[in-house]
Amino acid sequence: MTKAGVFQQLRDWKIWTMGFLFLCSTLPSYAFSYFLPVIILNFGFSLRDTQLLVCPPYIAAIVIGMTSAYFSDKLRIRFPFIAAGAVVSATGSLILGYGKSNGVRYFGAFLAVIGCSSNAPAIVSWSQNNVTGYTARAVTSAVIVASGGLGGIIASVSFQSKDAATGYRPGLWTTVASQIATLIVGSIYIFTLRRENLKVKQEGKILANTPGFLYTL
Repeated sequence: MTKAGVFQQLRDWKIWTMGFLFLCSTLPSYAFSYFLPVIILNFGFSLRDTQLLVCPPYIAAIVIGMTSAYFSDKLRIRFPFIAAGAVVSATGSLILGYGKSNGVRYFGAFLAVIGCSSNAPAIVSWSQNNVTGYTARAVTSAVIVASGGLGGIIASVSFQSKDAATGYRPGLWTTVASQIATLIVGSIYIFTLRRENLKVKQEGKILANTPGFLYTL
């Protein structure tokens, strides 16, 4: 690894795009890790019951996340699964914020956690699929980790005690906004990758200095 090589990779907009997408996935993931117990406690449950009720959404997220990862690898596609996770998570956040009963809102918690928890590892995998070489992988990893930490910082200040009366809706809308951003930025990104792949097939263009390399969509 050389300084010149690192700065060359840092000029690649695709790495920063993946960093932004990872930020959008870790923001709700951190938010629910921090604040889901507080939200469920506001349902009126005891502290003991609240701690118990926090666990099932994450158990479901493991099952769905592993299933999504399996089929994503098998089909060799990433963004359709990430887009589905974003829609599921955003829908869950809205149900959690606006549901009329505790049962409905708790169902929303399942969706919210499942969607963002599945997307975080999927985006990390996608970022590594589309780079080649040691330097590119190292720089991508660094940008991804730093962006994920930034998502955690935003999440930590998105839910405030003054919003308890409204069910922490401003914070939940922050998580929804991150998922909408995932859909918009991801769609633009995959359109660009598909166009580059088409140039490889039609014009023989070489991507990432690797003959025959195609971007994973």
